[in-house]
Amino acid sequence: MQATNSQLTNFIGAAKQYCIPIFQRPYSWDNEDVKKLLDDIISVADDNRRPCHFIGSVIYLPKSQFASQINQCAVIDGQQRLTTISLILLALADYSRSYYSEQDYSKANTRYEQISELYLINKFGDGDLKYKLKLCGDDFSAYKKLFEIEEWKEHGSYGEEVKMPDNLKSNRVHINFLSICRMLKDKRSDPKHVMTGIGKLLLVDIPLNPEDNAQLVFETVNSTGKALTEAQKIKNYILMTVSPDDQESLYLDSWLPMERGLGETEFDSFFRYYMTVKTKKQVPYYYYDSFKEFARKNENDTKSIVQEIKRYYDHYIRWKNAEKSSNNSDKTIAKIKATGQNKVTPVILQILDDIKNEKCSIEQAQKVLEIIEAYWMRRAICDMPSNTAGVVCFTMLKNLGKTQYVDDFIQSIYDLTWAQRMPKDDEMKNKLYEVAIYGKDFARRLLDRMEAHENKDYSHSSNHSIEHVMPQTVQSHDALYARNDLTDAQKEKIDWAIDLGDDWQQIHQKYLNTIGNLSLTGFNAEYQNYRFKYKKEMKDGYRESPIRLTSKTIAKKDKWGEYEIRERSDKMCEIICDIWKYPQKSV
Repeated sequence: MQATNSQLTNFIGAAKQYCIPIFQRPYSWDNEDVKKLLDDIISVADDNRRPCHFIGSVIYLPKSQFASQINQCAVIDGQQRLTTISLILLALADYSRSYYSEQDYSKANTRYEQISELYLINKFGDGDLKYKLKLCGDDFSAYKKLFEIEEWKEHGSYGEEVKMPDNLKSNRVHINFLSICRMLKDKRSDPKHVMTGIGKLLLVDIPLNPEDNAQLVFETVNSTGKALTEAQKIKNYILMTVSPDDQESLYLDSWLPMERGLGETEFDSFFRYYMTVKTKKQVPYYYYDSFKEFARKNENDTKSIVQEIKRYYDHYIRWKNAEKSSNNSDKTIAKIKATGQNKVTPVILQILDDIKNEKCSIEQAQKVLEIIEAYWMRRAICDMPSNTAGVVCFTMLKNLGKTQYVDDFIQSIYDLTWAQRMPKDDEMKNKLYEVAIYGKDFARRLLDRMEAHENKDYSHSSNHSIEHVMPQTVQSHDALYARNDLTDAQKEKIDWAIDLGDDWQQIHQKYLNTIGNLSLTGFNAEYQNYRFKYKKEMKDGYRESPIRLTSKTIAKKDKWGEYEIRERSDKMCEIICDIWKYPQKSV
């Protein structure tokens, strides 16, 4: 590797094409980055005492190593600066038209014809080779479109400017070009002066030698500045291990659809799940090195690894859209997602892959998914801590795909430690007497599922809210009747302390938010804090409720207190344990 100082205009003016390899991330400089570079250019132009301004380095692979066509170089580091400088030059030519008179513009060294021929266009290049800078994908499409606009202008057809297609209007190349045009106009700088500043820019020209490790260089130069995501590093690593001819097809056919399908942040999350599936252990926050170790040990070639990643991506999309599907397995996956336990996602991805590879039947997979949902729901209902979730998910993952697909998975549930356990029916019953279900994020869903289990005609309705049979506010008889804001008739209607007896405070505190005291209703406002006998018999009261968990249990009682709440809790426990069954092995 040899580094030399080079004047920027000489560097970009050479008869070469600087190509951004397909594995590089898109052009991403924002408005502040662009403004700083333009300010630096004008600042160095203003200062006659400063002969130059250093803008960094450009590292590239010469044509003999990387490209098949003459005068092409693959940029390993420096694409953001090269792209922005090219946009500034193009915008400067556009700005010059409005700054100069027509006669002065024809003589200016910043007119489009001169700038493009010297710094932007290879005069004798054909097709894409005519551009001195070749970007990737949509970046290159937007970049070429800018030249199309400028060429129309150069020939005087101002009324027929080529419009940027809608799909490219949000591209950073287009956005930054417009931003530079506005900055130049606002500053009212002399174009010749701006060009003087550009002429003072220096960079370090670093061509790589054949013996240099391009991947290692890439990792080193990308350890500073705007950080790549771990998934982006992996993309670069994968694509740099295949021939240039294979890079484009592998990226365009497989990798790019995945990136576009999820976006940068979510794709990184997906890849973390994928790495968890493959390593079956905790994936570090920076997991790039873990992937390299995994890839080196993998007997499959690069294309096969990418195909596998794509397969798991398809599983992830299925997981992501499970709520929209009518498939039974997808419905269960949606219910698992609703528990909020995302650490189990790698387990679900592996189950879907086992179905794909015929390691289990759809029926077997469905049973395992139901066990997973039951495990998390039982623990959530019993208010058990979630700090064991990570370890349990790894246990589940390691016990998939064994000889007896379902029974071996059930055995792994049996073998969990006491802290990790799935509570059995008796424990559920005891916990439901004391656990405050109201206030949990799943409380409404829980009551909906229970009602739907008892009433097949039940339709989930946003009009329903959670009803406390024994209300949230109860006053002592004496305190209630000491109030002056209510009539005696109104006081009598809400005198719950009389109904609950001498221990009303303890009963209220212990059972208020437990499952036995909760139901669904569309008439919460009408019920107010009325005593049980009034809420039962009033219009649209408990006796007339379409909610079976109300009409078949609560409405059958003559009074409501500790005994009735515990009795109903037992009934609710039976329903819960029937919905989320404790797993039993087939033998």
